[in-house]
Amino acid sequence: MRQESGANSWLAGWVAVPLGTLAGHPFDTIKVRVQVKGCNRLKGLWSGAALPVASRQFVKGTLYGTYGLLNGIFQRRTGNITLPWWLYGTSGGISGAVSALLQTPADYIKIRIQTSDQRLPIMGRATSIIQGTNIRGLYRGLRPMVLRDTLGFFVYFSLFEHLRRNLHTQGTFWKQFVLGSFVGCVSWVFQFPIDVIKSRIQASPNSQVSATQLARYVASNEGISVFFRGLSVALIRACVVHGTTMSVYETMLDYINSEPDSFTPCLKT
Repeated sequence: MRQESGANSWLAGWVAVPLGTLAGHPFDTIKVRVQVKGCNRLKGLWSGAALPVASRQFVKGTLYGTYGLLNGIFQRRTGNITLPWWLYGTSGGISGAVSALLQTPADYIKIRIQTSDQRLPIMGRATSIIQGTNIRGLYRGLRPMVLRDTLGFFVYFSLFEHLRRNLHTQGTFWKQFVLGSFVGCVSWVFQFPIDVIKSRIQASPNSQVSATQLARYVASNEGISVFFRGLSVALIRACVVHGTTMSVYETMLDYINSEPDSFTPCLKT
């Protein structure tokens, strides 16, 4: 195990996240269309890709940086370099909530682009969406997104660290890829129903509907199964995104911590 550092974790996440986001974006587009429109047309699978790649490099870099910072605090408080699984989960849940606060406006714009039939350039559509709303409108879907990412990253990081410790995958790229893919799929099973509500709220022209109202309406009119519509695509995306992200992230962290000029010295064990 290693001493966690917010700066090192942020840098590793800054490198890893764009690669995972770019690899998984076509599946994300299909997932959103199935959730919102019930269709999976294959045109424009890269619609809106530039926005999440650019925004998530900062936002998810902040997620991993916050995660490393909180783990470092817990390590110093407990006096142990190895933490119990639930503390890793706590760090992940808090980090997920922080990243959701930053990510919601870009995610709202991405959803509107993915579900739009306009043929304008990406920046033209993004500008049109921004001009047609206000700051509050850009944060539509914030509550379900915070809930989704808090729950999702609690499950994700607690399970990842628990399995990595018991399966001894540290330092092996492909084992970390498989492990990242697996825990990504598990976390998405937990958070997917919330993601359906978030996507529908952000795609809906009715800005007054709440998450609770929409969930009740959808359940009564379309059935409970709608909350898992598109799950198979989401799981494929999770394998690609989380496998790529975590293998690159862990490889980068091992490299950074092995360098003498790293942001913070690695704790000797």
